[in-house]
Amino acid sequence: YNSVLALACTDVPVLLVPIARTYDNQEKRGRLWEERLGLCHRPEEPERSVRWMSATLAERQRRPPMDLGPSGAMRCAALLAELGG
Repeated sequence: YNSVLALACTDVPVLLVPIARTYDNQEKRGRLWEERLGLCHRPEEPERSVRWMSATLAERQRRPPMDLGPSGAMRCAALLAELGG
């Protein structure tokens, strides 16, 4: 999930390649994000990914970066400092 969020902040179209895992449904997440980020690869349709990559590279496509809102880094650091005394 962190990789998806990091890529969302860029303007680079993304080919999401989910990995089958027991506790993490990457395929479901990839399909949810593909409209906003690029394309979610489907192993049963490899030609779909090839067509998308070819078109993206040939047309030098970009997409608008997503605004994910303000970072919570400073608030997290303050809370950790409070815990440390």
